[in-house]
Amino acid sequence: MNKRTQDFIHICSKYLMLFGFSLMPQFGIAQDTISRLEERIKDQLQQMDVLINSDQRNLDSLKFLMTASKNRDLKVKHNIQNDHYVDHLRNRNYLRELLGEIRQLRYRTEKTALQDLRRISDHLKVLEKNKLPDFEQQKIITAKDYVATKTEVYVQPIHHFCQLTKSKDGKSLANEFETLFEFTEPKLDAYYKDSEFLECKARFIKSEKDYFLELKFIFNSPQAEKMIGSIDAASPSRIDFINGSFIYLQALAVTDAQSITATGQTAYQVKYKLDKEDLHRLSEEELDTLTFVWTSGADKYEIVDLDVLQNMFACLKTKN
Repeated sequence: MNKRTQDFIHICSKYLMLFGFSLMPQFGIAQDTISRLEERIKDQLQQMDVLINSDQRNLDSLKFLMTASKNRDLKVKHNIQNDHYVDHLRNRNYLRELLGEIRQLRYRTEKTALQDLRRISDHLKVLEKNKLPDFEQQKIITAKDYVATKTEVYVQPIHHFCQLTKSKDGKSLANEFETLFEFTEPKLDAYYKDSEFLECKARFIKSEKDYFLELKFIFNSPQAEKMIGSIDAASPSRIDFINGSFIYLQALAVTDAQSITATGQTAYQVKYKLDKEDLHRLSEEELDTLTFVWTSGADKYEIVDLDVLQNMFACLKTKN
């Protein structure tokens, strides 16, 4: 194969990935089953979002009526509606846990993946019948120990750390970086048993009337640049949401491979300016995937913490 043909295949691969297709081989077992389960979980998440929005509207209406009346029936209705709201929040939090688990199955050993696949499938069936599993059932989804109680983990909304940094001139405000996703290719699993090959962190920046999204890619390898190359600043990044919509973001500024000698890591950084529509989507909708283009090709990363940007933007608004 001559160099011209190789370059053509590389370019085609990059843009097929960017527009939602992949030429990468699938690893592990039962890929169709995993994909079907993932779609079912996404469908349930969308239904929960609709129910939660409806609950919030109903609660607001009842609160308004209660301020103008001491009718006992209104208070009873409000309490019942609030119970529904809490149940739906609990279900949504639990579905997010399941989605995070299902996305990790592709990168586990066959034996572990099969065991977890059966468990997650059983739990999803229970959720689809509108019956939340009890705490003992929930604990077996992962091997990690839960240190919180059932109420702390599932009934209450998940609270994220909120801390902002202001620039010296006071004109800019930024979140602390939070993890957007972690990723290790299956072929590298043996080398990264206690950590991930890649961690991507994100934050919002508000500068006067403008908003920016900044991503930091941290590779746990001093050789990362040889493996992935540089950021392809000319190609837009694509963010897909759980509801099926997506946006493209064009890089405003990039910082290519920087070696962190003390840790043996390699870091990249990219900054996007957000228009009104971008900001609305990122602050209101649940994330699904990020497709990012390196000079070595495009990679599609699945996001586990679906509402991390929603929470960061809410933090930015409260302190603004």
